[in-house]
Amino acid sequence: MDDRCRSAVRYAVEKQGGLFRIRAVSDAIEGLSYRRVEALSYVWEVRGWLIPGPSRADSKAVTSVLLERYGFDDLLDKLVDWELVWYGYVR
Repeated sequence: MDDRCRSAVRYAVEKQGGLFRIRAVSDAIEGLSYRRVEALSYVWEVRGWLIPGPSRADSKAVTSVLLERYGFDDLLDKLVDWELVWYGYVR
């Protein structure tokens, strides 16, 4: 994973609560176009590194699998488990 992709993950967790909002990430990270971030989100979802929201209107969310695989140990405690929130297990 290159530095821009790592910055995208860090931004999503630190600034967006773990939500991988394509427009916000592409605007925040220099050198990552909207199309590149969109392509990354698709590939990362297929790999299980992002999870989809309950509807197409919802953002995807970063998973602990992605953080653990690429050594983002400092971000693990900041990650919200969005599946629990989206599907009503957390109030």
